[in-house]
Amino acid sequence: MYRIGVIRQFVAWHFLTVPGAGSEGVRHSHHYRLELTLYGQTLDRSGYLEDLDAVRELVDEAVARYADTTLNDAPEFAGLNPSLEHFARVIGDRLARTVDPVRIERVRVTLWEDENTWASWEGPTARARAAWYDADKADVAASVRADRSGGGRRLAVPRPAATDQADDRIQTPAESGGEA
Repeated sequence: MYRIGVIRQFVAWHFLTVPGAGSEGVRHSHHYRLELTLYGQTLDRSGYLEDLDAVRELVDEAVARYADTTLNDAPEFAGLNPSLEHFARVIGDRLARTVDPVRIERVRVTLWEDENTWASWEGPTARARAAWYDADKADVAASVRADRSGGGRRLAVPRPAATDQADDRIQTPAESGGEA
């Protein structure tokens, strides 16, 4: 398995919304460190898992969405305690739906809120997710085999219909009752 990654730092604000949050229940900022890791089995003809400039751009877009904002105000945190774990998942899930699913199989986001405290989310990209929702799983499996055989085709995976409209995210297998 190949792995590549990008690290960025940014400041964002939040306040925890759970009972007993203490001083964390008051709006405050963290100097976050975002570490994105992409995983895949195959390289392209240039020997890349993914073009690092494109990966940097994706991470920069994710950081720009949250830098210098209050997480509680973002629609994806509506009804959620903006914990470090939720924040890592929100960013990771968005990036997992954005990367090229032809070679990238898994995405991991590790988010540090200080030098000693972090949370991590890891999940599959669109191709793997499609297998959970697509009624025609045999076609998805055949496409994956054809892709790995060196055909160099890009796999067009339609967005699964099963989404949570409140935050426009695809459910994980555990959330939907499927297998991981």
